[in-house]
Amino acid sequence: MRQETLCGQRRLLIVEDDRKLNDGIVLALRNDRYLFSQCRTIADARKVMAQEDISLMLLDVTAVS
Repeated sequence: MRQETLCGQRRLLIVEDDRKLNDGIVLALRNDRYLFSQCRTIADARKVMAQEDISLMLLDVTAVS
């Protein structure tokens, strides 16, 4: 689970079990307006959502099963 933090920016949560794809999504979407939290499991995503104000979550639907 990785997090980047800065005040006043919107946070996107990426939940993808494939590490390379997870990193690729962040690279493709990275800009100055958003911060990213990356998780590889639903359990980790729940922990992040309990601690962070998440604006949008991108979820790998196969990670749910």
